[in-house]
This record gives sequence, C-alpha cells and structure tokens, in this order.
Amino acid sequence: MMESDGLSTTRVSIAPLPPSLPTELWLLIISSVERKEDLLTLCCTSKQLRALSLPYAFKVVKLGHDMTRTYGQLILVHESLRRLDVSSAISDFRIRIWEPKCRQGKGNLCSVCDKQDGLVGETLLALVNLEALEVTCQLCRTNSDTSGKRHSYIQQLRTRRLRTFKFHCRMCFGADLDQREKILASPCLETVQIFSYGPDSSYPIHEQASAFMARPGVLQGVHTMQFYGTTLDGQILATRPIQRLHVRYWHTIELDKASRLSQALSESPGKLTYLTVEAGLLRIIGVLPTFKFLRHVGTFDVSFSMTRFAFLALNMKLQEY
Repeated sequence: MMESDGLSTTRVSIAPLPPSLPTELWLLIISSVERKEDLLTLCCTSKQLRALSLPYAFKVVKLGHDMTRTYGQLILVHESLRRLDVSSAISDFRIRIWEPKCRQGKGNLCSVCDKQDGLVGETLLALVNLEALEVTCQLCRTNSDTSGKRHSYIQQLRTRRLRTFKFHCRMCFGADLDQREKILASPCLETVQIFSYGPDSSYPIHEQASAFMARPGVLQGVHTMQFYGTTLDGQILATRPIQRLHVRYWHTIELDKASRLSQALSESPGKLTYLTVEAGLLRIIGVLPTFKFLRHVGTFDVSFSMTRFAFLALNMKLQEY
C-alpha cells in the first residue's frame, strides 16, 4: 500500500509475510502432487521449494511415448542431470528408443542410431540410485563391427539398488546371444526381483541356452517375470523361485511350445501365486499343471469375443483346486 503525507515523502506499507512452514510439512504437500508439470511450477516459486521439489519432479522419467521427440527429450534430460544435479533423485527410468532418421540400408554402420544409444548410456551411467529400468529399443539392426557395443552401458551401471529390469530389443545380427550373456552378467542385476528380457516377434525361440544362467547365484532374487517362450525364459522359470508370472505374446509361440511352459512350471522351485496370460489363453489352459498356492489368475489384451470363453476355461480350471 502506498501512503503520502502530501509532501515529497512517500511511505510504503508492506503486508506481513505468511508464516513459513516446516520443511516436513512442505515435503508432505509436495509428495501429494502428482503431475510433473505442477512440481516444476513449484520449482519456480522459491529457492526453498526448488530444492524440495526437484527430486520429486525427476523421481520417475518416462521418454519415448512420442517417438518422434525421443532424442530431443533425451538431450533435455541429459542436460538437466548435468546442470540441476538431480541424477541421484531418479529411481525409475523408462525409455523407448527409436530413431526416425535411421540410415539403415545406406551401409552397415548407422551412426545416427549409435549416437542415440550412446546418449542413453551416458544418461543411465549417472543414475546411481536407479531402482527400476525399462528399455525398449527399436533402433536398427546392424551387422557392423560396432553391433556388439549396443547397450554395453548396462554392464557398467553404477546402481546397486535395481529391483526391476525390463529389456526389449531388436538385437543386432550376429551379436544377439553374445550381447544377452554380457547383459546377464552385469553386476547391477544382482539385486533384481522383477525381470523381463523380451524379444520381438522374429527373435529365435530356439536360441541357445544361457551358460551364465546355469550359475545358481545369478538372478537368484527374481520372483516376478514375463514369459515369452524363449529358452532363456524356460531356464529362469525352471530354476528361480517365481511367484508372479505374466505370459506374453503367445501368438509368437507355436502351440507345441506350450509344453515348455508346462515343464518349466513343474520344475520351478517357486510357489506360483499370480498368473496372467495374454491373448491365446485357451491354447495353454489345458496343459498347465495344478497350482496349490495360486491366488490370482486372469487375462489381459484379449478381445471381447474371447473374454467370455477365456473365463469359462478359467472357471473349469479353478474347479480343480
């Protein structure tokens, strides 16, 4: 409020500031904010709120939903890690890598895709407190000499808190099995509990068994997995204490491969309590063994026409318990 005494002097009356809130109360308020945009807005209000809100704003990073903007978003996150010092705050990182300017077909070496994968690696190497990592790679296949270097940064991740690891990649010609073994040997996977190593539809179901997975200490804490019908999936299910199982992309697995799932389930040391199956449930429901500890069974991504028959089959199966 401006006040004047009629002369040359002017007095300014300032309204009292609202009482400051304890940091614990601010953290409680900030933790209830769900939208990242709102958290970033809070960062612009004061230095105090910026320091408190930044870790929450960057706790979960999801990139690639709009695949035409993935590279630009990745650069922005990479710069934010460098300038804002929030790398320790990120615990959940999910990215779909896709390069619209891929030069596949113009020679064996695609520098555009290699550059984007390298930027992903630089970003992930800075995340020391990462607990969940999901990578869906749709970069080009290449048989170049650099193909084995794709995603090699996973072996160098510094986090030792990783609980969820989901890796889906087209792979590189001639380097897929070798790359798989190197990834499985990564120290960061020692603490993983939720595991998914998914192929695309052309990935060979008859791939070689993993020599590294034959070691009993590898991925010993895994209790939840997605099953794609590969030899690797069968190894994990048959030798690790799986409690929650998601059967994925059954349309890529021939009907006679259902015995692989049934055999792995029969050999598994785990007590299966949760089972979900994607479209094609009717093909495997008859070959599954009886589960003594099953608490939940269901389907997902099934058409309306299949849902009724799927649940009829489930009801018949549940009558065995």
